[in-house]
Amino acid sequence: MKELTTILDSHLKKHFERSNERVEKRRDEDYDEETEEEMVEEDDFDAYILNRLSDIIHSLLVTYTDSYLVYFDTLVPHFYELIQPTRSISDRQWALCVFDDVIQFTGAHSHRYAQFFLSRMAEYLADPSSEVNFQYLLLLFLYYYLLKDSSSCCIWIWCHGNEWWSCLCTCMR
Repeated sequence: MKELTTILDSHLKKHFERSNERVEKRRDEDYDEETEEEMVEEDDFDAYILNRLSDIIHSLLVTYTDSYLVYFDTLVPHFYELIQPTRSISDRQWALCVFDDVIQFTGAHSHRYAQFFLSRMAEYLADPSSEVNFQYLLLLFLYYYLLKDSSSCCIWIWCHGNEWWSCLCTCMR
């Protein structure tokens, strides 16, 4: 598991390097539409890589549950960086998927990571990107249901700007 986590760490570092290079290219005086098209393709490729990394972490958490967390600790700073407001919607979404899996498959053991995602929840529930605020809704639900052991949970989420509010209420157990 350690070797695989080292490989995941390496890919995440490369993701940030490529992302930073694209930011610099966009600032370059030779920046044009053709350059932007290339960078959009690179962004899409990076999103694909994050998807695959998320799938691997998902499998590790399903298989090893909380015993994988000792290795996951080395990856947490990357996923914390990915949920920052300056990151792309895709980056934030994949980081949320990973935190969602951590909560879902390690239960109360995942509480130690709450400091990395709870601070962004209220902010992202109002995010104009429905993908991001929906992902946070799921994460918020899992956190309060699995970690706080609530018998009922009612969560409000703002969707599609001012169009509507929806309430997800569930009474379980």
